[in-house]
Amino acid sequence: FLTRIPAFMYLTDDREKTVKDIIQQVEPGLFQKVTGLTLPDFQQLVDAQVFDDAKMNDAVWKFRTFEEPSLHYDTHYEAPEIQGGWTLRRDTHLARLIDLGILQPGDTLTNPDHTASATITEDYGIGIDGLRYTSPDDAAQALTGDKNTDGWTYWQIAQDSDTLADLLDGINT
Repeated sequence: FLTRIPAFMYLTDDREKTVKDIIQQVEPGLFQKVTGLTLPDFQQLVDAQVFDDAKMNDAVWKFRTFEEPSLHYDTHYEAPEIQGGWTLRRDTHLARLIDLGILQPGDTLTNPDHTASATITEDYGIGIDGLRYTSPDDAAQALTGDKNTDGWTYWQIAQDSDTLADLLDGINT
């Protein structure tokens, strides 16, 4: 059935959600048709810890990159900013900065107006006080309590004054 999971992923439209959420909440019927597994069977495999979440997240994100060109045929397509993995979601722009080595897991993010700091996590997220956030916006908004906070301009790399927006602009020019 593992070889059928990519086919299931390709047939679903919810690329911003995790594959586990799609299987369990959004498309359980489609999952059963494609893989032959019922939802209770899948849950037994999850409970038995058959899946290595870190490896499955990596595999799903790699598959998403591979499938991306086949999802559109015009030049006006914009990929979703948030991409679901197996159990985690990630911001594609933040992931790109990490994959290019511009940001490293363990790097500290700060803001001159707040004493709190954040850390780039091993799983393409941002950690604050033990909580993982999917995107710079989510992390900044959690700290400020303001849903309009732009995390890309809010966060700076601790060792210099570049914001995440500056870093992103640097690779997009």
